[in-house]
Amino acid sequence: MVQEVSISFEQSNMNSFLVKGQLFSNPDIFLRELLKNACDACNMREALELSWGMDFLEQISSSSYMVRKAYEPKIFITYDSKSKMFTMEDNGFGINDEDLREYVAKFGKSYYTSEAFAKQHLDFEPVSKNGVGLYSCFVVSKAILIESRKHHSINTAWMGNERQSLEAITVKWFENSDKIEYIQSTKGAAGTRVSMALKSYYAQKMSLDFIIKSIDHYMMKQQIPIVVRYDDKTVEIEPQVPHLTNPFSNILGMTGIQIKENWIEGYLVLHTKRQSCVAGQSIIYQQGFRILEDGKDLGICPPWLENLHFVLNLKQNFYTLQVGGNGVVKDKNWRVLREAVGKLIIGHFKGSPVSMCQYLADGEQNILSEFEEEMEFVCRAAYGDVFWKNQELELSVEQIVSGLKGRKTRIIRMPKALFMHFRDTYPKEFEMMMKDHPLVLFEKNFKIFSQLLAPFVVNQEYMMPRLAGIQYIKMEVDFSRPADYEAYKNEYQLYPKICPRDDIFCYVINDQPEYFELKFNEKHPMASLLMGKDHPRIIWLLGVIAENIKYRILHSQNRWKKIMDFGGVRVDSWNMEAPVTLKAEWCLEEDFAEELNEFIRIQFTPAEKRELGIEKLIFTKGDFIEWWYSPC
Repeated sequence: MVQEVSISFEQSNMNSFLVKGQLFSNPDIFLRELLKNACDACNMREALELSWGMDFLEQISSSSYMVRKAYEPKIFITYDSKSKMFTMEDNGFGINDEDLREYVAKFGKSYYTSEAFAKQHLDFEPVSKNGVGLYSCFVVSKAILIESRKHHSINTAWMGNERQSLEAITVKWFENSDKIEYIQSTKGAAGTRVSMALKSYYAQKMSLDFIIKSIDHYMMKQQIPIVVRYDDKTVEIEPQVPHLTNPFSNILGMTGIQIKENWIEGYLVLHTKRQSCVAGQSIIYQQGFRILEDGKDLGICPPWLENLHFVLNLKQNFYTLQVGGNGVVKDKNWRVLREAVGKLIIGHFKGSPVSMCQYLADGEQNILSEFEEEMEFVCRAAYGDVFWKNQELELSVEQIVSGLKGRKTRIIRMPKALFMHFRDTYPKEFEMMMKDHPLVLFEKNFKIFSQLLAPFVVNQEYMMPRLAGIQYIKMEVDFSRPADYEAYKNEYQLYPKICPRDDIFCYVINDQPEYFELKFNEKHPMASLLMGKDHPRIIWLLGVIAENIKYRILHSQNRWKKIMDFGGVRVDSWNMEAPVTLKAEWCLEEDFAEELNEFIRIQFTPAEKRELGIEKLIFTKGDFIEWWYSPC
């Protein structure tokens, strides 16, 4: 007799995920979910049998003149390419009609989180706890057939449980249906068989090699033998010992950290950006099953580290997985693992912090950590070139903070070549600057230093004296303040926000070693006419002006005689690896302002200027600073 059970949803908003098909974004995940269910079923049966007590079982078997055969878990995967029928079968614990109604038909409710499971007191921690794994089958199939019989171990008298039905059931479950049909069946052996006819688009990728590679992809350590049958070919995959040894230990410039803790195992690899292609993909497993396609998206890498590759396995059910298993919930356990990784790295380099300097982030992004121990370590590891007490030194942030502890002072940030040029060319002005600024930071790691010194910085501003090629940043610091990095995670500034001079239209920061950046000065009257307007013609004009200035700076020996229309796009071709001391003095002579005015006159009619509010847009030579980068 056919019976029905209605499908219900145990977690809020899950219905909308199912309707939109967003629960499982990767169709291959159905293999992982079925493998997890099969492994849990086998481990559950094995744990129940062991809970009887081996001595008691031996007595029973000898008194009844029977030889007890030890349980041998096994998983079978079968695919028929003609019928496109995929089947996964286990000889594990199985389910009955009550399990179907109470757990299978209730999305988001799992037997392994139920009171009934807790009462078993088994030495077994299940992998599947979300109660949604079977739904992954509907990504690749329109219907599934489940045949199952519960194993009699559930009804052992000394367990104190109510006796449960051992009658086999056959279940038909159709995609988008709100009901599941089932009947009693004649399945003899305990276990569960899940069958489905694959959708045509997915059946095309199915092969023996694909199935085997998928098992290897999703399972780190396979403890149960798996037999794969593809048409008339059969391959048996025996249990394997997982290999979690760092394969990059002998590569120069890469540092491996082996991990063998009671709750986590695997390895970390620190490397430079150039070695990213060698390191490959980061993988994180939980209880032997991959939980993300790429672990780099997990946020395990401390922000102060440039590149971290890892292969980790969480031995326990540690992470709370998102519904569908496509990610993890960023709860307290997520924070625990992130902090643990930071401590492992600190512990490895504790004896020689400076050796980790090569792996530090460049400071372009936020490198400040919420963990005080990490920030203290980075302050010891980050070294830079400085001028202090009339000598050039290499000091860490910790040494600077310690040397100036309790003091309020001023620090100069300036490229070393510019510093030397300033000292040699303008000795009087240089001497005056050094009287009030005991410390000068050069460009090495200056972006890291800017962040690590942020808690002590009271103010910073550009200094642009009327000396050709001289520009630097002055920082007022108070080293009597506490180093509260968490409070400054989003407050630090690599550069001052405003230009100190109202008389120049735009300027270039000349202490950056990596790329070319031009800034418009909001305080200049001509810039204020153009900035902040979203009209496409204004945006185009700003782009043209910027690119022509850049070209003159970078080609000061062969500059153009007229304005070139770049189409208003700030092209990437000006990104450069040239030294910061690129010479570009006197590149914006009087003809530049004249040519720019002529270009604007041709491009904009008087009526259009009035409409855009740029009638007074007339440049003079005085609007442009004549020098940019320091001399070579």
